Amino acid sequence: MSEQKSEWHEMSGDAISGYPSMRPSGCAWIGDVPTHWRVKRLKYVAPISDERAYAPEPDTPYVGLEHIESGTGRLLATKGREIAESVTARFLKGDVLFGKLRPYLAKVVRTRSSGTCSTELLVLRASPEIEPEFLCYQLLSRGFVAWINAATYGAKMPRANPERVANSEAALPPLNEQRAIVAFLTRETGKIDVLVAKKEELIKLLQEQRNALISHAVTKGLDPSAPMKDSGIEWLGEIPAHWGTSRTKFLCTRIVDGVHHTPRYVEVGVPFVTVKNLSRAEGISFDDLNYISEDDHREFVKRANPQRGDILLTKDGATLGIPRVVDTDHEFSIFVSVALMKLRTENIASDFMRFAIESCPVQEQLQSTKVGSALPHIHLVDLRNATVPIPPIAEQQVLANRLNCQLEHLQKVVARIGTAIERLAELRTSLISAAVTGKIDVRVKVA
Repeated sequence: MSEQKSEWHEMSGDAISGYPSMRPSGCAWIGDVPTHWRVKRLKYVAPISDERAYAPEPDTPYVGLEHIESGTGRLLATKGREIAESVTARFLKGDVLFGKLRPYLAKVVRTRSSGTCSTELLVLRASPEIEPEFLCYQLLSRGFVAWINAATYGAKMPRANPERVANSEAALPPLNEQRAIVAFLTRETGKIDVLVAKKEELIKLLQEQRNALISHAVTKGLDPSAPMKDSGIEWLGEIPAHWGTSRTKFLCTRIVDGVHHTPRYVEVGVPFVTVKNLSRAEGISFDDLNYISEDDHREFVKRANPQRGDILLTKDGATLGIPRVVDTDHEFSIFVSVALMKLRTENIASDFMRFAIESCPVQEQLQSTKVGSALPHIHLVDLRNATVPIPPIAEQQVLANRLNCQLEHLQKVVARIGTAIERLAELRTSLISAAVTGKIDVRVKVA
């Protein structure tokens, strides 16, 4: 039994059988195929179109990489979007689009009308020998993506080579069998997608619960019987009577952002933290970094020197207002997209400040001040003037500790759900790969 078939059986528990007779395909990523299947290069069954449009066409549907959901081939809304490219690729109804940038190799979709698309998408035009939907599944299969991806490593601009795509082999069952495979995969991947959507919705609800816990704790306190007073701030409402409020600039010795130009990166050096390192998970991620020289770092920290207990905050891009406490003594520098808040620790505890910034009232302040549509950002002056509720310092730490315990449980639940979503995504990919390369025989499943 093949590795793909074994993997699908193990993950799904389904008793789908294999084909009775197999032969070598002559292609490493395809492996053995059913004896009656053919193997042909894509350029003979789905040649790449080179038709171009040299001016924006406002009334014509436009598809960019951002309009295609990775791994599913789901086309997202495309109307009303600005076309940034002066030169676009033309496609016809039924063409298949394939993202050629390395991070987007699993962006594949069959078009439902004619239009134009980003030149970062290859346009494949299916011949009568191959069903467009079957071609989509071929391009989404694990082996094909890995085969194309392998040729992008080491390239300065990691794009799939169109010639390599065109010369890649495709496994071709008879047309009626292609349709059977498409029907099977559409049904089964649809079931998986429904499960994933439900789990993603559950994560969203847990995130809302997390936000509610934080917002209530840092604005109302932990003692429901504590006397309250009007904060004097409309968006904040009542706070415990013994609390105060303050603008962040009075709680910090300094609020600045990082270096305002992209530095020269080096292979080994000092970590350089950007928004992506604050927005992927809890805390500050040092897993996916660029590095700068010691000399550049020494120059950059004259402006912004992150140290243990400081707060970092995302101030540019799609993920604004995410606060992270610096919990390391290792040196690093930050980009302009990240703000640094050096706290007056006698007045404000780091963990409490982080939770205060995460609370809905403070987030609403920050989000209401953001400017820019292409690259939204928060001005430092608005961050400095944001108002936060302030309990006594001892109460801040108790409150932060309590929140950390409550949120740890929620975080574990979210992590388990995330793992389940990853497993479902792997199951989806495994199923597609096994079906389009003939490792499982799905014909009886659609009879």
